[in-house]
Amino acid sequence: MSNKSLILNADDFGMCHSYNVAIFHLLEENKISSSTLMPVTPGCEEAICWCQKKKIHCVGLHTTFTSEWKNFRWRSLTHLSSLEDADGFLYSDIESFLEHATTEDIKKELEAQFSFFEKTGIYFSHVDNHMGSIYPYPNSDIPGFLSEVFKLCNKYGKLPFRMYQNALYEDTVITPASSVESTINTAMQLQIPLIDNLYSYPFAPKENETYTSFKQEILNLIYKIPAGINELYFHPSVESDEVKKICSTWQRRVWELQLLFDEDFTYALKDANIQLISYSDIK
Repeated sequence: MSNKSLILNADDFGMCHSYNVAIFHLLEENKISSSTLMPVTPGCEEAICWCQKKKIHCVGLHTTFTSEWKNFRWRSLTHLSSLEDADGFLYSDIESFLEHATTEDIKKELEAQFSFFEKTGIYFSHVDNHMGSIYPYPNSDIPGFLSEVFKLCNKYGKLPFRMYQNALYEDTVITPASSVESTINTAMQLQIPLIDNLYSYPFAPKENETYTSFKQEILNLIYKIPAGINELYFHPSVESDEVKKICSTWQRRVWELQLLFDEDFTYALKDANIQLISYSDIK
């Protein structure tokens, strides 16, 4: 058995129909091993009904406190005033969210989102966070709210959380998660399973980028994955008028779907001796 384990995750499940169709297809064909459901978004009900019908066992909760798209917005579950802007939507960026949201309202919304997911009856594989809104904020004294999430993870069955010991960012340098060291210790104390490495890359296409160059970048990354429990996440979508209206970066998201079905990507995983796992495997 390989000592290099990889969770292939599709984020933002339930955001819209175009995302849902892509993730349905990926899950049915076992091209990903994980997805995370947004409990506050317009496509959430469609995603829930499909998961209930298919009895999916690798979907987690994508805790959501921000609504980033200009032409496609969503609200909180609790509708508490500090969480929503003047138009009644979640704030579009983390800075505005942290400036206005009270700790008490954040706790209540977290509890509501956990409770909502449990009541769907979908197998609760793990938890993560949209846009990193509740993580310790870089270069500031804002400690974040991960300790509150870990308490809820513990309450709902010691659910794994997408917290990393290290993170690989666009500069391809593995960086120790020193800014979240104390919260990592809290998770360990509560016996919340964590991953070792989280892999990310720019969401928007680079200048003069093609599908071929994008694919090669990801294939190179696959061969660098080390021993341990790793996660690489995508935001796949089918090409549609809907996603083009929502996302200025729609082309990359369509390429991500294409990549996950690409035989070269499948071969690279096998050639690099990587074992695909889900959060259920580490739960």
